[in-house]
Amino acid sequence: MRTSHVGSFPLSYSKQNLEAVIIDLKDVGIDVPPYPQLRNFIDIYVEPLLREGVVMKSGLTYCINLSRIDLIDDVEVFVPEAEESIALMKKLLFKWFRAPVTGAFTLASKIYVEGGKRDLWSSLLSRRDVVLNYVVPYVRKAVEYMAKLGYTTVFLDEPILGLIIGTHKIMFNYSEEDVVNAINSIYRGLSIEKGIHICGKIPSRVFKLLVRIRELNYLNLEFYEARSNLKVVEAELLEEGSKYIAPGVVSSVKPRVEELSEVIALLSEVIKVSNGKIDLVSADCGFGGLGGVISREEAYRISLEKLKVLKKAVKTLNPQSHIDLST
Repeated sequence: MRTSHVGSFPLSYSKQNLEAVIIDLKDVGIDVPPYPQLRNFIDIYVEPLLREGVVMKSGLTYCINLSRIDLIDDVEVFVPEAEESIALMKKLLFKWFRAPVTGAFTLASKIYVEGGKRDLWSSLLSRRDVVLNYVVPYVRKAVEYMAKLGYTTVFLDEPILGLIIGTHKIMFNYSEEDVVNAINSIYRGLSIEKGIHICGKIPSRVFKLLVRIRELNYLNLEFYEARSNLKVVEAELLEEGSKYIAPGVVSSVKPRVEELSEVIALLSEVIKVSNGKIDLVSADCGFGGLGGVISREEAYRISLEKLKVLKKAVKTLNPQSHIDLST
């Protein structure tokens, strides 16, 4: 089992802070560090679209310019923090590098159609044809960009999938095949580790859909704040789909450091329900939100302490003899 992190930290965006986070991740011993997301994960991937006029900013929200949608094919993805981080991570001799990329469905859910309200029903997500024909290829381009930079491990951040995929239907007339084909097309043919991150409680249908996606290697799910996800995991389906759970085992929203025994107990449960198909252990989500609860400096300190506990738990459980999977 390797340790990792979803991406965000509660610090303001600057080159100095980027470097500080990466050095701290090295000191903690995180195996697969992400480029630190110190900006909103939507802003990072909308910015290239803004430059080309495909998207416009209206106050604090983004609106799609459908008359210029064809220009999305010519947009060059550029993420300065990803470029600045990879050089330092290589210098510090990390073996693996993680790139969080905002997924097509989630990205579309935060871009609105002109003249509409600022709700999910008026978002670009409601335009199925635009999402599948334009946003999905754009995210594919972003993933290719990360692979070219040298990132070995890419995760699509798709929290919206846990919301729009219901027990009986998917919102906006998407089909399961739409989701499967979209994610497969984003990752197909790339020689990297491929994952997806979904926040919160997920229904069984989402888990069963994810294990069907051929190109995925890792399912990054919450278990600390969403213990019900333990009941969703089916070890047989993980085995059939050659998938691993990348579990979140410390809270990303509570500003306190978990006890080591607590984290070990939860990680042990995940190991058992998945029959040991575990890797890339992390917190439930990024730590960016902690900065809104307490001061950024204290929130960052707590973030690092949480990662230290996580690292100790993984180190404790890594010897297989410590876990009896038969019970």
